[in-house]
Amino acid sequence: MLHFGELTVSNLPTLYFGTDCPSCHSSYICVFSYGEKQPGATVLHISGVWKFEKME
Repeated sequence: MLHFGELTVSNLPTLYFGTDCPSCHSSYICVFSYGEKQPGATVLHISGVWKFEKME
């Protein structure tokens, strides 16, 4: 997981990861936030998953 820096989703740190599908060999990136919104209330908010092509 890598941190997106100053960007936030739902006032939580925004994280992302990329992965390659082993069956179709497509590349995807997932952007999400994860953290404690209130004491004892942890939130996961998925902004989206996008398919992308790598540039050479």
